[in-house]
Amino acid sequence: MMLLLLLCVVSYNIGLIQAKSQTTDVFEFDNHMGKVIFHQTGDISHREKVFKVRIKVPQCMELTVVRVEVDNPVAPPFVSLVNYMVTIKYRKTQNSRSTYVVVAMGIPISTCYIHEDYEKKKKKKKKKQYSEG
Repeated sequence: MMLLLLLCVVSYNIGLIQAKSQTTDVFEFDNHMGKVIFHQTGDISHREKVFKVRIKVPQCMELTVVRVEVDNPVAPPFVSLVNYMVTIKYRKTQNSRSTYVVVAMGIPISTCYIHEDYEKKKKKKKKKQYSEG
């Protein structure tokens, strides 16, 4: 009996058997405004104790919401957000696989102009001026 239990635990940890946890832990940072500007999903190995995801914020967008969902059947991790970097950290003794979803939302910055678009608009204005005169 003990051998069967040991075999099940080892099989789960190396990924031969997967169990779906009953709950997904959700961590949210900031308010609920804007549209989705970043989305990433993936798996975290049972050997990884610290996993980082860099949120790529498009130019002229302001980050408003970061939602992190972590599905781990054993225990929830510690999750933090610092300078557009999500860190998912597990205890040293925790050896279980998990999945994650990171969704970031943002709003446009009204006073921001992307340099290329600004230059194109400027050239169009000049062409209009020359064609009128």
